[in-house]
Parts: sequence; C-alpha cells; structure tokens
Amino acid sequence: RRLHALPHCDAIPVVMITALNDGDKSIRYEALDAGVIDFLCKPMDYKEWHFRCRNFLHLAQCPGQKVLTSDFNTALFSVAESLNGRNHKRMAMVSRRIAQLMGLSEEACELLEKAAPLNDLGQLLVAGPLLWFPNKFHEKERIKVRHHTLAGYQLLKQGGSPLFRKGAAIALSHHEQYNGKGYPHGFRGSEIPLEARIVAVADLVDALLSNRPHRQAWSLDQVLDYLKQCRGQRLDPECVDAFFEGVEPNQLVQLQPVSP
Repeated sequence: RRLHALPHCDAIPVVMITALNDGDKSIRYEALDAGVIDFLCKPMDYKEWHFRCRNFLHLAQCPGQKVLTSDFNTALFSVAESLNGRNHKRMAMVSRRIAQLMGLSEEACELLEKAAPLNDLGQLLVAGPLLWFPNKFHEKERIKVRHHTLAGYQLLKQGGSPLFRKGAAIALSHHEQYNGKGYPHGFRGSEIPLEARIVAVADLVDALLSNRPHRQAWSLDQVLDYLKQCRGQRLDPECVDAFFEGVEPNQLVQLQPVSP
C-alpha cells in the first residue's frame, strides 16, 4: 500500500515471495487486498521467477495497459538493489557523468543512467542463494555466477523499449574487459559496447566502495588508486580518464556504502 501510494508508483506490479502454504490464506487475502498481483512460494524456483518477469515485461509493452515501462523499471531497479545490498544510485550517477564527458547525447546519458542498475539482474536467475553467502565462491559456483550476464540479457531483451534493449546490452557485456580477459565472450577494446565500458568503470567504483558479505568497503583512496591500475587493462582508458575528469570525490562519498 505504501509503494502504490507513492507518485507514479500505483501501477507497479507487486509479486510477494512467501513461505506460507495454502492452508493459511488470511495473509494472502490481505496481500491481494493491498495490491499484490501474484505469489512465489519458498523455496524459490528461479526459473519460475524468470518466466513471470518475462510475462510482466510483455505486459509493460502492451498498448493501453496501465502498467507502464517506466513503472516496471522502478520495480526492476528495486529488485536489482536487493540482489547485493548496494545503492545503485551512485553507480547510475557515475555512469551518466562519464557518458556526458564521453560526448554522448543528453538523451543517451539519461537512458544509460536508467539502464545501468539493471546490469546484474541476471544474478537472481542463475545464482540465487549464492549471493547471500559470506564466503568466496568455489570454482563451480564462480562459473555459475558468471552466467548471469547471459541470463540478464535473455530476460531484458524480451522488453521492446529502448530502456530494456540498452539494459540487455549492458547486462551482457559489463564484465568484458578492455584487454580481452573478461566474459562471456572475451571481447576487447571497441568490440565492447561503449555503454558497457562506461558501466564497467562505474560498477567497479561502486562495488569497491560498498560493504560486501566477504569484505569491508575500500577507502576512497584505495579505489582511486586501483582504478588507475586498471586503466588500459581491465577498463577502457578513455572511460577512466572521463571518470577522473568529471566525477568529484565528494560526489562518491555523499552516497555512503550500505551493508548487505
């Protein structure tokens, strides 16, 4: 009810994840009365979650439907933040600022800012509970988590809007590296879409400044030094230069890292 009372949020579809069985329907009835449109039961079936999101994406594109693409993106943004406990506003802000310095149009910069936080959406489809474990991944788990780039791409590309198409391209390529040592395709340099190269810088900065289950947040000086080391190796040197030219350190620390 509080979500739907917010401006422009009355049409966001809400799916409730619950451990309740069919024997106790009182809470389900209360949730439906509050605006919940569907339920997923624990333990969660991530394939089912994928199909339901796909269907909501199609619904968001249907002419005349109350569920608008912008509202659905707000819901996806919230899901993306819940995956890893990070404040994606900082990553989105940095992405937009780098794009501006790289000469992208204002329309392209705005679209990138909205699409950037969807980069890791595929994690929920392929990694699931692994995301909440504090330990580092074993090799098999690491390989599984890497598939989130393809899973996110497959999910987002089914939306017909420019926002979802941009989000799909970023989801697919944001872990590619400028030197060709990234994944999933091992692209290098200009083979990687510019938007994905931009988000790679912003995502790395935001991730290192945030507390994670297996480590504490880095200091700002540590992050900036590491960024310089990655210039021309992991990261596009022009994107790194644009970051240092256009992003003030105070802008980064104003949005404090959050604990997962």
